[in-house]
Amino acid sequence: MNQQDYLTQIDQVNAQGPFRPTWESLATMPQPAWYQDAKLGIFIHWGVYSVPAFGSEWYPRLMYYRGTKVFDHHQKTYGPEFNYRDFIPMFKAENFDPAAWLQLIKESGARFILPVGEHHDGFKMYASDFSPYNAAQMGPHRDVMAALHQAADHQGIHFSISSHRAEHFWFFNGGRTVGFPTEVQDDQYRDFYGPAVTNTTKNNEQAYLLGEQGIVPTAAWLDDWLVNSAEMVDRFHPATMYFDWWISEPAFRSHVQRFAAYCYNRAREWGMDATINYKYDALMYGTGTLVQERGTLGNIAPRLWQAETATARHSWGYTENNEYKSPAEIAQVFADVISKNGVFCLNIGPKSDGTLAPEDVAILQHLGQWNHANQEAIWGTGPYKFFGQGTQQQAGTFSEDYHYGDDDYRFTYRPGALYVFALAPNNRTTFTIAALKKDNDGLVAPIKKATILADGAPVATHQDDTALTLTTTQPVAGNMPMVFKLALA
Repeated sequence: MNQQDYLTQIDQVNAQGPFRPTWESLATMPQPAWYQDAKLGIFIHWGVYSVPAFGSEWYPRLMYYRGTKVFDHHQKTYGPEFNYRDFIPMFKAENFDPAAWLQLIKESGARFILPVGEHHDGFKMYASDFSPYNAAQMGPHRDVMAALHQAADHQGIHFSISSHRAEHFWFFNGGRTVGFPTEVQDDQYRDFYGPAVTNTTKNNEQAYLLGEQGIVPTAAWLDDWLVNSAEMVDRFHPATMYFDWWISEPAFRSHVQRFAAYCYNRAREWGMDATINYKYDALMYGTGTLVQERGTLGNIAPRLWQAETATARHSWGYTENNEYKSPAEIAQVFADVISKNGVFCLNIGPKSDGTLAPEDVAILQHLGQWNHANQEAIWGTGPYKFFGQGTQQQAGTFSEDYHYGDDDYRFTYRPGALYVFALAPNNRTTFTIAALKKDNDGLVAPIKKATILADGAPVATHQDDTALTLTTTQPVAGNMPMVFKLALA
């Protein structure tokens, strides 16, 4: 099917299905029931950018911008005649074992995976009718998304997919202005490098930081984005479909509505609900699921939302010598997110050969052990009447600077039980929780019993009009959050 035929199909489906490309109609699609209790998913950034394994998954953009560390590294390591396309044959994925990946992900406690189907570099990780630059025809010579979907189905894990194609419109524009010949300037490679629209003739770090400012997608690009997004839906039937930020550009508005209607109409044809993950105001609130990138919300949200972060501090894709977060830090943020009615999506970045970084494996294993011990407080629960106490991050993206201490607690709840996450136990025996003081603004329901959830050890309680104090018989060892169960009368 060519692009025009696909556009016709999209509009026909939207004319016949229950959802129309209007916000009022799209708001009638509920978030999937399974997703509302998923709590944890695993994001996967893997692609050609994993080959150089330097800087970040934005290597393909930065390698064409003078004054950046990636540019200097690329010139020294590969030279000016080596273009991004030359990495494709090196992306072999020879040790890719989707079954092993999904076994580990299952053990982590995750309920869904969110692999990147196409990143800003334009290389598709699945067989596509709209570009030969895909993993089935080049590089691994394997439909990576199909393989992950099959492995996820085998484990009972839901399959989602992400598209970052919108940004491909300008992503390689440094290759036009870098000052020496590149394939980006050669129209015979336009199918790979995209339009590479630029907003400046300068090429330096300041020009790179200018980003997409002032760039407006053309009608042709909007149609390209719509068709490629619809192809993802039709090939993989994702329960959630994720987009990066540039679809919030106003020019995308009507195309986003057409896509959302198509995605939701197709889902209903297949007997399922679906939702679209979006950033900022790319969709109208209530028509999809808001995403906070490397950030959280300041309070409980009335509608389910999703937080995303990576195991690594400086990249989503694999890079050598990266700095990784501790399992405790990740578990702390996980607890914060679910206490505020959120879903936590944790990213890993596999190596180009298909193996997982040892740090990612260790984090998922450690998180899985903690999740298993505390599953009662995570799944089948919801937010309490307030999320907790202590450090209160403001709503926002790219705001990861968490320093949880003795006063930081988060709560989840199910009828008859309140779960208290002490985010930083710090080898204590006494935990003082002012938010649960005995008055109408705190906790007045009688506490029948208090225990450490993981092992059932008894916990002494004292509650007055200033705080609830929990006292353990032994200091709480380790630095992972400790969960207390309060059985309520």
